[in-house]
Amino acid sequence: MTRPEVYSLVTNVLVTVVAAVGGEPPTIDDTLRPIGSLPNFDSILAEDTTVELFERLGLDADLDVNPFIKGSRAASVAEVVDQICELLPPGSS
Repeated sequence: MTRPEVYSLVTNVLVTVVAAVGGEPPTIDDTLRPIGSLPNFDSILAEDTTVELFERLGLDADLDVNPFIKGSRAASVAEVVDQICELLPPGSS
């Protein structure tokens, strides 16, 4: 899967998750930090979203890995995509 495909998947899942918890459809760009920026999107919802993304990508849902966190802060969408791409098998992104 290419990086643009991963980006599309991440943004589509974020829009779906936010809608499911009653939020307005967000405008998503590379700099948006989902945790703290999207309605009701907290660390628990980030874990649920990670599981959803990993299942769609065929990755093990390892809850020790949360691409929505970078170091000790909330990750931007671009950083989320980069972190997911690093987990894909070589040649996938």
